[in-house]
Amino acid sequence: GLAAGVYPAVVLTSFQPSHVLKGNFRNSSRGIVLRQSLVVFQFAVSVILMVGTLVITKQLGFIQSKALGYDKEHVLILPLDQKTSAVYDQLKTELVRSGAVTSVARASESPTKVQGGYGINVEGRGNDRGTIITAMTVDKELVPTMGMELITGRNFTEADQLRWEKDTTNAFILNETALKEMHINLQEAVGTRINLSGRRGEIIGVVKDFHFSSMHEAITPLAMFIEPWQFLYAFVKLQPGNIQEHLEKVRTIATGLAPHRPFDYQFLDVQYEKMYDKEQRMGTIAGTFTAIAIVIACLGLLGLVAFAAAQKTKEIGIRKVLGATSGSIVVLITRDYTRLVLIAVVLALPLAYWLMDSLWLSSFVYRTTIGALPLVTAAAVSILIAFGTSLYQALRAARIDPARTLRSE
Repeated sequence: GLAAGVYPAVVLTSFQPSHVLKGNFRNSSRGIVLRQSLVVFQFAVSVILMVGTLVITKQLGFIQSKALGYDKEHVLILPLDQKTSAVYDQLKTELVRSGAVTSVARASESPTKVQGGYGINVEGRGNDRGTIITAMTVDKELVPTMGMELITGRNFTEADQLRWEKDTTNAFILNETALKEMHINLQEAVGTRINLSGRRGEIIGVVKDFHFSSMHEAITPLAMFIEPWQFLYAFVKLQPGNIQEHLEKVRTIATGLAPHRPFDYQFLDVQYEKMYDKEQRMGTIAGTFTAIAIVIACLGLLGLVAFAAAQKTKEIGIRKVLGATSGSIVVLITRDYTRLVLIAVVLALPLAYWLMDSLWLSSFVYRTTIGALPLVTAAAVSILIAFGTSLYQALRAARIDPARTLRSE
């Protein structure tokens, strides 16, 4: 705003009054270059923003469609406290009996954000300095409830929990990345004795890697084990169908067995989407600014085409008298500005690609590719918008009666 106001004032005050009155600036090469540069700049910004919006949308779609290694749909998260944990077995039985729920599980953390940090090492390796690993406590229902895939070994059983309660001997399920980091062969994993921050036991199974943090981060080593006193959440898998009706049944049962606390819940898929709130906001902001930039660029182009048509009024009249068609007049007026938009597209596309690929998408370990579609779409939309904007004024100029124009001249 400041530059838009100051620049004309400086330019006009630097001219001699006679030059200003004669309109020399508008016909000078400096004025022409300025106008053309502004058109190129405005449309280049529009193209960059448009490509950015399309790439952000594409990455968000990739995040939503990528297989996570667990099923996040129709899973209700209920917080547990001491009183709720005391009636958990009855709560689980009533929920499954209601017909609204397929299964119920417990864990210390949500699969979308596991943060517990531990040290782990293989027993019997004298030179094993250990590995930093993420770990969570789970019950025997979590793996099937979440649809996690065991690639070798078995899931937890009631016997594993009873064994922990009796002599604190642990059973562990590790992910694939943990085996790689600890240099354990998949075929030899089951039965391997390990120590997890003082918790001794053996590996009973290996689960396929799943995403327990955002796509910005690589999947890291993970261990799951049983330790009931750490359970903080219940995960309720609802039956497909009328989710609202199922939710009301869960509410009735939960408040009946735990009247001391309000029915506080969250859906797992909603929790997952909240990890990408920043990207969602960025996409919305980029889309808004893209629309604003296009409108500003079109207003500028509309004014310049109208200015060009006014400058060529006499020329248009003479051409029409000599037999020029309306189509040729339209081409005469629009070709220069269409060429400028093409220049803007050629300059903007490589810059937009670099910005999104190197600066934005690079923050994701798991990412989509930009591909040609966002670039082609942004280029085509910009050219069509520019041509449509200039076409309106060009058609108005082409329909002017040459006799009236030449008489007024």
